Amino acid sequence: MYTAVVKGLEFKYRSSWRQVLKTLAVFHRVAGDKCHSVMAQQLPALVSLRSLPGFSLSSQLEEALGTAIAAMGPEVVLTHVPLDLDSGGDVYPPELPTSWLLPVLRDHISHSRLAFFRDHLLPIATTLRNTGERYQGAGKKMAAKLYTTLYHQVWSLLPGFCRGPQDVPDSFPGLARILGTALTAKPQLRITIATSLRQLVESCRGKEEEVGVVARFSKNYLPILFNLYTSEEEEEEEGVRLAVLQCVEAYISITDPSLVTTLSSSALTNLSLPNLTPGKKYRLLDLVAVMATALPLSPLQDLLDSVSPLLDSVDGRVQKKCYRVLERVLTSEGQPQKTFVRENLLQLMSLLCGSLSTSSPASKKPRLRCLLCLVDHVGHDSHHFLNTLTPEVILCTKETNEKCRAMAFQLLVRMGHAAQRCYGLSPEESLTQYVGVVLAGMAGSSHLVSASIISLSKLLFEFKDVVSTHLVSQLLTSMTALLSSKRREVVKAAFGFIKITIRVLPVADLSPHLEELIRGVLCWSADPKSHFRLKARVILERLCRKFGFEMVSSVTPARGQRLLAHIKKTSERVKRKKTAPDESSEDEEEERGKRGSWIRESSGGGDPVDFLDRSLAARISSTHPVQIMKSQVAGESFPTSADGKLLISDQPSEPGEQSQEKMELDDTEGGRRKRKRESTEEGSEVGGARGGGKGIHRKQPDKMDFNYGSEYRAKKARGDVKIKGKPDPYAYVPLLGQKLNRRKRAKLSGQFQGLVRSAKTGASAGKRQRGRRK
Repeated sequence: MYTAVVKGLEFKYRSSWRQVLKTLAVFHRVAGDKCHSVMAQQLPALVSLRSLPGFSLSSQLEEALGTAIAAMGPEVVLTHVPLDLDSGGDVYPPELPTSWLLPVLRDHISHSRLAFFRDHLLPIATTLRNTGERYQGAGKKMAAKLYTTLYHQVWSLLPGFCRGPQDVPDSFPGLARILGTALTAKPQLRITIATSLRQLVESCRGKEEEVGVVARFSKNYLPILFNLYTSEEEEEEEGVRLAVLQCVEAYISITDPSLVTTLSSSALTNLSLPNLTPGKKYRLLDLVAVMATALPLSPLQDLLDSVSPLLDSVDGRVQKKCYRVLERVLTSEGQPQKTFVRENLLQLMSLLCGSLSTSSPASKKPRLRCLLCLVDHVGHDSHHFLNTLTPEVILCTKETNEKCRAMAFQLLVRMGHAAQRCYGLSPEESLTQYVGVVLAGMAGSSHLVSASIISLSKLLFEFKDVVSTHLVSQLLTSMTALLSSKRREVVKAAFGFIKITIRVLPVADLSPHLEELIRGVLCWSADPKSHFRLKARVILERLCRKFGFEMVSSVTPARGQRLLAHIKKTSERVKRKKTAPDESSEDEEEERGKRGSWIRESSGGGDPVDFLDRSLAARISSTHPVQIMKSQVAGESFPTSADGKLLISDQPSEPGEQSQEKMELDDTEGGRRKRKRESTEEGSEVGGARGGGKGIHRKQPDKMDFNYGSEYRAKKARGDVKIKGKPDPYAYVPLLGQKLNRRKRAKLSGQFQGLVRSAKTGASAGKRQRGRRK
């Protein structure tokens, strides 16, 4: 079957190559690993298609070869289709017919052998580098750039060989030293090598033998990676630093804890140096945060002692990175970290509470994440911790950053659950005490008051099942009073709280406060310039849906009855539209359907319509011809006069009862119109007043006079005459841009047809006259 499909790549089947290549890709994907001995023999013919002139199926060809590489492995593919990148080093431009395979190999290599890269591809890369350096020394920059690019493309295959390699215990020790040397000596390869090492570590997880082999080189790689990340070189790209840091994080997870402790102690010692630059301090803190998840129990205390003073730093970026170090410790799943947090919980709480006054805006997100982790560990007698943090969390609900607001609301809810644990009371009483702490913010500035109201709305929504009736009554009374405030920020938050209340509370808890709610809302519905007029109407609509129009109307004052009636009328209209049959809508949809088109045929029944004719567009009509005929037939039902004029009377009457005055008026109007037509054809103007005004129905002058060449017209004979002092008569056609419009081509073609017809007529007439003269 495979051989039969490959025969479809013969040139006589070139119109089906797209489908053939897709079929071959499926063959490779399904049976390439088991039948590669047969399929690999056809790969040279497949690769040769790329060199055909005008070949346009490159993406399909790359897909077919990519599936072959993924299924058979790069070793099998390159054995039958060698790269031959080092064969034309002395000739420029070189012959590189298969260099396009390098990106395809990079994207599809996996589960191969590291030994193949080390023994087969690294020598090719070395040859390419030497050739590029030789061209660079000779001043041939284009050739040097070409071979340098090929050198980097060969190295870019290394991450693919590190994805699930099959020979790590045998091949990695021989490759490790080469990679370490390249990390130090080849800056352009650092991203590639760091990415490869990270993928190698992730591929070896769960395999003790392979992890042991890779971890044995931690003492060699980690110092090199640390130096690269903390270097002060300006040319070091951020992408390189990120790749190195990710590689460090992966390698730390399989490194011996004693080595991690040594490296962490060295980093903490460097942090205390007096002449440390800010950039190096930031990077050292990044490394400390990475190592914090792998430290044993005893070094964690040294870590906390070193980081705690930096939480009060005036540098906001240092604060942010110190909070990230604590976050790593608090969120780690390692047993030493969990034990450390449990044993030092009070110290951590005191540390975070003490740094509240000095925390910078840039450190709010990592600080909130630390608080989220600590609140989960809060137990009995920790209510002072909640009371201290509540104002900060309330203010964070008004932050500009969306993620910061989301974490603040999440922390607010977790603190509500923690309050039920630490107060030692029933859920209702614990929530009441915690809400009392939040209500303390109602005595502050407008910003704090609105943030407190937003926090209360969130707590009411989350704890609606345990909130007491007394607390609901107290909150509704406070919010109704705040509706009369002149501070817009506070009123907006109060409206939001009332909307949440209407949504979550039952009718029994809300009905005692219905009248005061309506009175508070109506004070914002009368002023047409009010910012909250629409919000007030929305709340009234929700109250009507919850309690019914009758109950709401009974407690609504007279000034709100008109608005209430309008709301009721609108609601009933919406209901009628929903319950009405869909027949009218279906009819409307049919009327709004796509209009058809018709082609006008010749009335004489001549030749059939040629659909390939360019002038066909001029014969297309969007009006139904049957409707036109009906309208014409309907028009013929009117009586006509002797000269063929239609007689339309204002009142129905019998034929012959037309008034003489009406007939005379028709004749007069008809004669005047006839004289006007005759005078217009002769080129004379009709006198009379012109309509004025500015409306769209005003009489407008003609935009352009198309009667060109009328001055050459003979007065007593046919044709044109010459005029002394002027050029000979000619047909003048203005060069207008609309003549090139495709949509108007058929419409404007008639003018040119008339010119040609007139020229032919004049030529034939002149020929006859000349014949008579002879």
